[in-house]
Amino acid sequence: MTVRRAVKVPLSYVENNEYQNLLSQISGIDSNFLLSYFDRYVYMLYFVVKFLSMIAVFMSYNSVMSLILLVNFLITILVNFCHTKKAIQFNLELTEEERRESYYRDLILDREVAKDIKVLDAYEYFEGLYRKQAKKVYTKRIAFDLRLAGLQTAAGVAKMVISFGVFAYGITLIGRGDLTAGGFILYYNVSGHMVSYFDLFMGHWGNIQKDNAIIMRFISFLHDAADEKGGEKPLNTPRISIKFENVQFQYRKDTPLVLNNISFELHAGEKLALIGENGAGKSTIIRLMTGLERPTSGKIKINGIDMNELDFSQYRQCISLVAQDFCRYYLPIRYNIGLSDYGRMNHDEELYAASQKGGAYEFVSGFSERLDQLLGTQYHNGVELSGGQWQKLSISRGYFKQGSFLIMDEPTSALDAVAEERVYNQFVGLSGASTAVFVSHRMASAQLADKIACIKDGQIVEFGSHDELMAKGGYYARLYLQQAELYK
Repeated sequence: MTVRRAVKVPLSYVENNEYQNLLSQISGIDSNFLLSYFDRYVYMLYFVVKFLSMIAVFMSYNSVMSLILLVNFLITILVNFCHTKKAIQFNLELTEEERRESYYRDLILDREVAKDIKVLDAYEYFEGLYRKQAKKVYTKRIAFDLRLAGLQTAAGVAKMVISFGVFAYGITLIGRGDLTAGGFILYYNVSGHMVSYFDLFMGHWGNIQKDNAIIMRFISFLHDAADEKGGEKPLNTPRISIKFENVQFQYRKDTPLVLNNISFELHAGEKLALIGENGAGKSTIIRLMTGLERPTSGKIKINGIDMNELDFSQYRQCISLVAQDFCRYYLPIRYNIGLSDYGRMNHDEELYAASQKGGAYEFVSGFSERLDQLLGTQYHNGVELSGGQWQKLSISRGYFKQGSFLIMDEPTSALDAVAEERVYNQFVGLSGASTAVFVSHRMASAQLADKIACIKDGQIVEFGSHDELMAKGGYYARLYLQQAELYK
């Protein structure tokens, strides 16, 4: 249920610190947790029955002793209530510190970063970070437990004094002839059992309250976590046109604008190249186009429909995306290509065709298991790929979907210059009548597009075709000529 809910949460929410804390807090909720939760209620019912039966015996004796015993119970209730409330708040406050401890531990054990850490000879450094953070968490827990231990010790002393008082009062009653020795022994045993059972009862009650706090966080996650905004308006055609109208975007309210007053229009079937320096905002525009983020202000229209009113499931079926930060799925090759349209994952001919378009066919066909070759040396019979081969699988995955809106967010960082040029030439050629957007640092690739948007400091400083921008002699022309000099 947690996984099913998580996939509906917007990317901006997933990247939020509070959301990650929430996921960590509810991570223990599973079938065993719920079974233990209901078991506690069964135990509570058992204790109540035993407790009430003892009260029936006890109340037939002295009322003063009943009052003294009641004080004992009140002390237990107050201590348990205070302990539970503080423990719940402490666990919530410690979540982020524990997440950081887990991160350092996982970093040391993660095979993805093992090469970097080994080359940097940084294992001792990261081990030091982990030990320091673990000690910090441990110290806070010990300090908290000691504070509560002091409270529980004081309560234990008070209850012991009360017990001695009950004993002394009982001896007095026996001396006056108001109570028999046998009756006192029965009373004292019953009262002792009542105190023990009540302590157990309150212990289970405290655990239930802690579980309730986790469950309430879980319910909050299910119902209050933001859903991706979207409407029900269908696309009137699978051919995609896009219009940005005075779009501004910032990741958080306390951070600067990443995009400022972005306006442009891309007609169906046109090819758009986004160019600019690192951090200019190109990938953010892609995130907005795909609906992974929403504008802080302004509008994005898809086929004339406001994105907030659009049927997103239908829109995303049209998108074939090759991302800059592509995923490496340690699964068979067919999954790495076919996940973009998993309903056709068993169509081998189409998988091979996509691998040819993405440049992966040569090494895919070289494996004895071909499409069923398992990737990842952490598994039996798994093989590892080079960075360029992984990237070619990612590009093949984008082609396999056959969407009407093709997007490449600079997916060629692990490829050599010749392979990169081939990828962009093929991308523009294969896009045909589809709308296509690609991000590139190579001006030679950008000239393949119908339109070029030059992004600088979150703004479009120039927009037009290659010929128009070269004739203008501005930002694009300078970048183009600078790169041309490098390749002479």
